[in-house]
Amino acid sequence: MAGIFHIVTLLMRFNRCWVGYLMLLEDSSGSKTPVKAKEPQFKIRPEFRDAEYDKKRLSVSYAKRYELLCRKLVLERLYDSACFMMSDRVSGLEGKYTEPAADLDFASFVASLVGKAAEYVKAKQLGK
Repeated sequence: MAGIFHIVTLLMRFNRCWVGYLMLLEDSSGSKTPVKAKEPQFKIRPEFRDAEYDKKRLSVSYAKRYELLCRKLVLERLYDSACFMMSDRVSGLEGKYTEPAADLDFASFVASLVGKAAEYVKAKQLGK
């Protein structure tokens, strides 16, 4: 336990811990289809409204919601990096997936983590 505390303390002293968010969603019609909007107490935020919102009262799909969530977590600096992937039940078992948003890809997610690890190693070598 003391070793983990030491690593966390060093990371926090250097800057702060790296925090990432990875979302894997089933690639199915249910996750890609706009959802009927129900607004009994609160209005749906504009970014969650589908293009047909005024006519059909639809909000964006669950896939789009998760994409927006991941992006917002990084833009608001709550997380250092986020990754959003989708995979269906069959090809997912073979390790196949898609990345619906180029800015939320797995390679960038891992590169962010590796970069933070490299910062930590360098700081440790410099005695910080």
